[in-house]
Amino acid sequence: MPFVSKAQRAYLEIHHPEVAKEFAAHTSAAGEKDLPEHKDGDGGMHDYLSKHHPDVLSKLPKDTHDAARALRLDRGKLAKAQRTPQGFARVDARLTRTGILEYVRADGSVQREYRPADEVFRADSLESLDRAPVTDLHPSEMVSPANARALSVGVTGTPRRDGQFVAAELQIQDGGTIAKIDAGERAEISCGYTCELDPTPGVFEGQRYDAVQRNIQYNHVAIGPSNWGRAGAEVALRLDSADASTGAAVSRFDDVAPVSENGIIPRASAADGEKRMALKVGNVELKLDERDAQIVAAELQAQQTRLDAAEAKVRELQAQAGAQAVEIASAKKRADDAEARVAKIDRAELETAARVALGPEFKFDGKSDADVKTAVVAKMCPGVRLDGADAAFVAGAYSVALGLAQKAQAELATAGSQSGARSDAANDANDPAKARAEMIAARRDAALSK
Repeated sequence: MPFVSKAQRAYLEIHHPEVAKEFAAHTSAAGEKDLPEHKDGDGGMHDYLSKHHPDVLSKLPKDTHDAARALRLDRGKLAKAQRTPQGFARVDARLTRTGILEYVRADGSVQREYRPADEVFRADSLESLDRAPVTDLHPSEMVSPANARALSVGVTGTPRRDGQFVAAELQIQDGGTIAKIDAGERAEISCGYTCELDPTPGVFEGQRYDAVQRNIQYNHVAIGPSNWGRAGAEVALRLDSADASTGAAVSRFDDVAPVSENGIIPRASAADGEKRMALKVGNVELKLDERDAQIVAAELQAQQTRLDAAEAKVRELQAQAGAQAVEIASAKKRADDAEARVAKIDRAELETAARVALGPEFKFDGKSDADVKTAVVAKMCPGVRLDGADAAFVAGAYSVALGLAQKAQAELATAGSQSGARSDAANDANDPAKARAEMIAARRDAALSK
């Protein structure tokens, strides 16, 4: 049997994919292109299912000839993740709420749909949300036994009423998705569900609506990036509650998954062409199908977050490097100052010692340490040649020469004390400087002759 309407096809593909394949096999390309949104009557579907799939027939929605159910995707935010003993992430979240939500139709107009409390908190609706699969972003098809292993990254816990909200704990079991949550790349949730649309308009809390959602049945809960939300900032991370604002955001998910006027997500045919979105990356504008654009935009945002963190780390390291450079320069200056003080002391000691040999008339100005030592050796040991000698040889010769000078000075001092009994006339007749020089020369010659 072929499909008779888009609504029928959508319902079967979501809830009974095997039956949908049978219908698709009997639907021509031309027939699929011309499918109406709805069709009065069931086009023989009741008889076909009664004969071939009675179990499916028993599950069809009441009062719905062509099984028309709107597919809806509403959003909230995740609370901070906790870890289970197994390492899984446990996240508490408000999943959806009562009130009026807005959806964008295929023609760009907005449809306001009322979710009354008696529908949102109906036992069978909440039951469909208990242990429902959790996905990373919305999949391109509804979750079923055939694809659950590939699409599911976790499960929901038992849903509960939280004021106007439906809340539940999510357990995320996929390591990659847990890492995205920890990195802030996954911050919001979005319920994927079907419902029957009652086209009766009305007013709720002073706001007009166009239709009422009834018989809500949940399929999955998706995790996505920030700023996904349709159900409003109130359906948010507990940590973000201080920033919560009232009112529902306009169809952010429908920007990437448009719905038709009756709320069914259209499946693009070869004739219709795949709906595409322009996404600007730097100076390049890409034309992507809307599902891929959603994924790419989320990844770009995640990369920007990582880049911002890396740049902040670079700035921190640069500041640390600057502080270390200042400290190194300060330490080097302190070391240079200390070395200069030591060199000044060493020079003073050298000049004091060398003057014993060189006498008070020697001028040290402009003389290096090596020049002074060479002068001492030349004065005390004139036969020693230092031309071409290395520093160690000069130092050794200087030590010997200085020792000779110091010894001569000591002997001269002793001789002077012993001559204290001489008459003043005799002392006046002698030249003390000449006597000192002769004494030093005599001692030097005696030392060298040994």
